[in-house]
Amino acid sequence: MALLLAVAAGSSAAFLHAAPTRRTTPHRGAVVRLQVDDFVDPDLVSGTFVVDELAATWARAGKGRQLWKPGDKTDSAALDYKLLYTTWKLNPLVLHGYEHCPFCTRARLVLAWVGMPFVCRFYGYGAGADPVKCEGFGYDPVEGGVVPLIGSKVCPVLSGAGVPVREGQLGLPESLEICSFAAGVAKDRRIAPATGRKDIDEWLNRVKPTREALERPRLLRMAVPDFADQRDVAYARWKHTRSGFDFDAAEKATPKLLAELAPLLDELGTMLRGRDPAHGSMPTLNLWGLSIDDSLVLPVLRSLTCVKGLEMPPLVREYVETGCARAGVPLFTEMAS
Repeated sequence: MALLLAVAAGSSAAFLHAAPTRRTTPHRGAVVRLQVDDFVDPDLVSGTFVVDELAATWARAGKGRQLWKPGDKTDSAALDYKLLYTTWKLNPLVLHGYEHCPFCTRARLVLAWVGMPFVCRFYGYGAGADPVKCEGFGYDPVEGGVVPLIGSKVCPVLSGAGVPVREGQLGLPESLEICSFAAGVAKDRRIAPATGRKDIDEWLNRVKPTREALERPRLLRMAVPDFADQRDVAYARWKHTRSGFDFDAAEKATPKLLAELAPLLDELGTMLRGRDPAHGSMPTLNLWGLSIDDSLVLPVLRSLTCVKGLEMPPLVREYVETGCARAGVPLFTEMAS
């Protein structure tokens, strides 16, 4: 009997020893980790982010395939997106533009509102303009500004891993295309599409000549990268003057222009119909909260903060202050003149 128990105990031990460990990998293909390359900016990696976020991220890539990289496809669209978003967290997208440009501000607001990881890179306003074609104004027409990315100096441009680009380009231009892309791939937050409200389009058209006359002379005096070089200032003055703009006359007309702007700002206050609880209860143009409509109007108001002495109705002031603050976009109030 003792002999039988010994044999049984030995058999059990052997069985337990030989038992296979639990399978922790997908059944199809090889399991690979998303690696952190040497080019990752250490300032972007805080605490144990890499350990917590990446060490547990796996991709079913198949035997013999390389580690996952932007553009690769696994058998799970959700996993592909998770890997791409992780890539953006470690290596944020780059929004190329000008600090003063309302179109660049539009893209900047939407990217931030929907939580896209990105950084801004600003350029001199004359960089990329060809002096041969611009009566001697501009500089560095081949390598300046965003010319190497899209072949022209038009901003904004979004670049980075996973950003869709046209053939022959290295970035995505056009502010509304950037906004649409960001809204489509946002991970946690959402923004409603534009409504096509006619009152918004009409207001933007009516306010344009007045606000441009107020802004243009003052924007050139601001301490921003766009106009840090006198060549940038000279190019901007040439560009607007050749289209008929008179800088001196515009400054002299400031009191008249402010009087024209006041009722337009009052009217805008009546167009703000809602608040967005997901964004600090900021005022919004539509009842359901933030939308692309807001990205059309807020950049205009932000630009106007460069005008010293400009008074906005309380609701409009709250709108521009909270809308920009939620995106980490500073106003020009401290540089106003």
